[in-house]
Amino acid sequence: MELRHLRYFIAVAEHGHFGRAAAALHTAQPSLSQQIRQLEDETGVVLFERTTRRVHLTPAGELFLAECRQLFANLAASVESARAIATGERGHLRVSFVSGAMGAGALSHLFHDFQASHPAVSLDARPMPALAQIEALREETIHIGFFSAGYRDDTLKQLFVWRERLVLALPQHHAFAARKRLRFADLQRQRLLMYSHGSGSQLQNAIIAVLHEQRIDPEIVHEGADAETIVGLVAAGRGISLVPLSWSAFQFPGVTYRPIQPARWIEPGMALFWNPNDASPLIPQFVDSVRHTLRTNAAIKSLNVSIAE
Repeated sequence: MELRHLRYFIAVAEHGHFGRAAAALHTAQPSLSQQIRQLEDETGVVLFERTTRRVHLTPAGELFLAECRQLFANLAASVESARAIATGERGHLRVSFVSGAMGAGALSHLFHDFQASHPAVSLDARPMPALAQIEALREETIHIGFFSAGYRDDTLKQLFVWRERLVLALPQHHAFAARKRLRFADLQRQRLLMYSHGSGSQLQNAIIAVLHEQRIDPEIVHEGADAETIVGLVAAGRGISLVPLSWSAFQFPGVTYRPIQPARWIEPGMALFWNPNDASPLIPQFVDSVRHTLRTNAAIKSLNVSIAE
């Protein structure tokens, strides 16, 4: 049984006449009659009652007609779904970002604008450590990653998105919390919390580079595995920490954030990464959407970040 047999059957049922059905199908009537006979032989069911003037569906034929129409409707829907997925109109996009990145405010605009232009796409966004993102991108278990622009890997492509300023995270009752102006020189001999060994990465390297630039040598304590943990340790009074401004979104009780002079951007900033070998059509569409948002979205330009130009 082939689809053409079913199409011929539907045409005869709708026209109620072999001749008219054959004309509509642009085929010869004897050939059409033969195809219908083949269909009845293969199904073992008489589908039509034939008279000299018309053909009528048998009860079995009426049921078969309804099922055939549903089959073609399902087939058309499947073709449309496949086309939509192949062109990126539908599908599932998995995006990950390092802890704290949402606090900068830019990511929410990037996600919103992409979702607005791709309403049928399911966007799965979740935090993930940078090293885990790199592995997931290589294995194609995520499509997009957001982490330090300083990472270099020939197997991944990247688009710089923003950089932000450093601020000081303090226990609420720390002596610095009452001061209106803080300078890097104030950090000398302070207990400064940073990522635990093996987990901190490019951000930690950037902060240390700023300290060296300012000729500051605090007591560095490696205790936190992620942004929330470091801010939580500040709240617990374990020390103070230089953090990206976006981390101030973590409103832990007992923690306050203060600007520090001279103002310093965190280099090299944040980038969007993807695997060029991943064939998902949603990846280039998301990258293009991010470029468009960074270029045109007025709200994102008002954030306290330096975005890509």
